Amino acid sequence: MKFETIRSKKKILLIGIILFCVSVTLILATSLAAYKKTTTIKIAEGTVNYIIPDMKLFAIYQENDNGEYDVISNIPISGYILNENISFCEKYDENTEQFEKIQVEINFDAEVNGITISPSTSLDKGTRCYFYYDKYNIVKYILTNTTLKFDSIDFSKTSCTNGSYEGGNCGENTVGLYCWDTDTNESCISSSENKTYFYRGNVKNNYVKFAGFYWRIIRINENGSIRMIYAGDVNIIDNLNNRDEVLANGYDDEAQYSILNTRITFNYAYNDNRYVGFMYDENGILRKSAILNDVLEPWYQTNILDKKLEGYIDKEMGFCGDRTVYTDERGITQGTGVISTYFGSYIRVKTNNKPIFNCPNVEDLYTTSESSIGNKSLEYPIGLITADEVVFAGASSSSVGNKSFYLYNGQDYWTLSPSYRSYRSPECARVFVVDYDKGCLFSDCVNYPNGAHNNGVRPVINLSATSILSGLGTIESPYIVS
Repeated sequence: MKFETIRSKKKILLIGIILFCVSVTLILATSLAAYKKTTTIKIAEGTVNYIIPDMKLFAIYQENDNGEYDVISNIPISGYILNENISFCEKYDENTEQFEKIQVEINFDAEVNGITISPSTSLDKGTRCYFYYDKYNIVKYILTNTTLKFDSIDFSKTSCTNGSYEGGNCGENTVGLYCWDTDTNESCISSSENKTYFYRGNVKNNYVKFAGFYWRIIRINENGSIRMIYAGDVNIIDNLNNRDEVLANGYDDEAQYSILNTRITFNYAYNDNRYVGFMYDENGILRKSAILNDVLEPWYQTNILDKKLEGYIDKEMGFCGDRTVYTDERGITQGTGVISTYFGSYIRVKTNNKPIFNCPNVEDLYTTSESSIGNKSLEYPIGLITADEVVFAGASSSSVGNKSFYLYNGQDYWTLSPSYRSYRSPECARVFVVDYDKGCLFSDCVNYPNGAHNNGVRPVINLSATSILSGLGTIESPYIVS
């Protein structure tokens, strides 16, 4: 058998492959040293078995602690991800008697845990490929399986694929995963430092299965953690005959699979602006809202702490309940107490159509004592989605509906964002809610004597950036956390 030297002068077994289909998946053996091990090439019509010594194949490089690459003989089993941007193939040119790079696409296929090289017609005798593996990063993993979108977004419009749908107009076709610069509040550019990646519209690749529940990814936070919203109990949904329908975008969830089974008022009282707070001061005492004290904290204790899953949860990022106050809806003057008040989220998403991801006031960024930012007042790192995030996701703050984007579920559910306190009847402090009928935002009283202001709860948590994902993020193959 013939060996060749590649770059580092270390001997790497190279196997030239003649392939017969447009896209070929190489199911790689875990060790190139296992010479008698049988591996496979999956092709469109079947699977061909071969013994490793029969052919030439590839060289593998692995990122070290210095950010450089070392030649290895074992394919990384965990903790690393293929760098598709710098991996390449080359072919020997008999005319120049040199190896020349060839135009191929090299992709990691998470569904089969293999590498796809296409077109296969470029791979012939004398071809060799170089695969570079970077240290695993949850952001890299998601971006490897997702194409970023760069459309200009008009946040006054809703987002969905088609021009119209039953129940409302689809404002524009801005659907996918977008990068956003949280410093400039604009789309990312090459020099952006603080970046978040958010899902918008009727996306179908942001499903996660974790802690026995389904989730939908809202965004990748600036620190690489994953913010996600509750989407139902795995044990219940997976046993339904219409499982895929229930999980799909646009499903009218009359059975309330996608919210917790408790409908609740946001707070215990309603007649003061303080009651829009996730937590709030009352006579010098820091109080918890009803939704936090009665629903979210007990849920976290039972489903995260008792299952010993706290190590998977990011404790740094917080949950913004912006209470910046104004006495008119144009956002000019300020007000508190029992006078008419409009809060920051109202001005951004209703008046200006300019949502943000940053939290304007540190006092309104709810974090635990383990975080280096925010008010450090939460006992557990759990919260709700913000009105700004709902608009980023494709909803409208007007009465124009969107029943196709991924946050619509046919149920009213609370956000964390204060809206306004009106002098009109009913005179109550209000928080934004995602509407059951249209999927748009509306403002609801945090409580009221007639008890009519009960809405659903969809917990939001941040998955640690050190978590390992597998899967494709689809209904058929959701991201699995390990």
